[in-house]
Amino acid sequence: MHSSKPGDAGAKKYDNSFSLTGEMKQGRWTATSDLIYATGKNSLTNAPVPDVWGISVIPTYNITDKLQVAARYQFSSSNADNGLSLQNRYERTAPDLFGSSGKAVSGNQYQAAYLGLNYYLCGHQLKLMSGVEYAHMQDHANDGGEYNGWMWTSGLRMYF
Repeated sequence: MHSSKPGDAGAKKYDNSFSLTGEMKQGRWTATSDLIYATGKNSLTNAPVPDVWGISVIPTYNITDKLQVAARYQFSSSNADNGLSLQNRYERTAPDLFGSSGKAVSGNQYQAAYLGLNYYLCGHQLKLMSGVEYAHMQDHANDGGEYNGWMWTSGLRMYF
């Protein structure tokens, strides 16, 4: 994906994003992986955005036709200090993760592990999800970007 205009939909902070995804199935097991690399923007009007890369591995096991256990491991890294921010959807919404400047916690290496259950009411169109995740942000700049946290999430997911 290439973004020629800052603020466009998609990977707003990056000029180019590349993704290589694979999936393997064997009986009740499925494993999905995603390798991502993105080149940062070098704009004269804004601070430069560093390059980033990451990998995500998601194994699942179908206990029954309706109940599935899912796990996920994520790793991402930046080629510069404070090149990564915590996830927008969950971690960055906690009010104590913002300093007096209002800037979100950032670092140069992020890892997260998740374990949860999915209960399919109507296939992938309607399911209940619940799980626990541990995340760690490493900060080589040592300027307050270190993060360790646990989250529990539950939800009803609809896709029609």
